[in-house]
Amino acid sequence: MKQQSTFWLLLSVLLLASCQSVKRPAEISNNKPAFNTNECFVRARILEIIPDSTATEGPCLDNPCLAKVKVIKVIQCGKISTKKPKAGQERVVRFRYTLSDKANEIFPDVNHNFSGLEPLELFDAIWEFPSKKGSQRNLPEVQEYKKL
Repeated sequence: MKQQSTFWLLLSVLLLASCQSVKRPAEISNNKPAFNTNECFVRARILEIIPDSTATEGPCLDNPCLAKVKVIKVIQCGKISTKKPKAGQERVVRFRYTLSDKANEIFPDVNHNFSGLEPLELFDAIWEFPSKKGSQRNLPEVQEYKKL
């Protein structure tokens, strides 16, 4: 009985220890962040804000959510194999919380300061890549960003 209790205690401690939070761009200092398999930490520049003609509801109806960006630097990625961005590459990405400077009003429960982004602005961001083909038009999605 004592061995079983010890087993469950150790299992609980291991589970709690594995639930550490992932460092995000606003929190990154000299420490390298940990990433999920389908995420990358990228520095990029907004080239063009693109209207989303497929939005049927939600904040992307009234606020920009798509942009063409140029990857300046790939700082770190999870174990992505085929979709990993490359420096110099231009890609269309979806911004989960819009490019609007009103994102904090639109998403009051999100604990991040979204300052909005305009063409030619430089930013660091966590990009998440869809795990299924056809998901969000198979575009990388900016989860969080920090304007530089």
